[in-house]
Amino acid sequence: EIKWDGWRIQIIRDAEGIRIYSRHKTDWTKRLPGIVAAARELKADAFIIDAELISSGDFNDIPAGITRQEVSAIAFDLLHLDGADLRREPLEDRKETLANLLADAPDCIQLSDVFTDSAKLLEVAVEYGLEGIVTKRLGSAYSSNRCFSWLKTKTSAWKAANADRGQRFRKSR
Repeated sequence: EIKWDGWRIQIIRDAEGIRIYSRHKTDWTKRLPGIVAAARELKADAFIIDAELISSGDFNDIPAGITRQEVSAIAFDLLHLDGADLRREPLEDRKETLANLLADAPDCIQLSDVFTDSAKLLEVAVEYGLEGIVTKRLGSAYSSNRCFSWLKTKTSAWKAANADRGQRFRKSR
């Protein structure tokens, strides 16, 4: 899959309603009304979708994209659906179920495309200046922590262009 340069989020729908949280448990629900409305249209009573919040610009444009309501969620995994815990199900089964859930979703929630030739995908990522790719092991269960079944490969051009981003982020906090 493409490694999207965004903010990791989870879109949750349950008896309490729809909520969107960051990886660090920041509640983004009120700031992402378009994605909340889109999630409300999905044909399921309950779900947890793992996704990446992206902007039409780059990573640094996400806050402005949120203000302008010009962000999208790229969904790449489905953890729960209508009371069923899917985290131990094989990756390809979770992806198929996620694709079915998102079949008629509004544009601001999109399915992350899966490619079979990781070497070719990396070439395309380099060509288009993308952050990189994520290679996932078929048959793998979901893990919220770093694991060997997901391999992130960042392009050298992206790494060079963003070398000081981590330092800028730490200084701004």
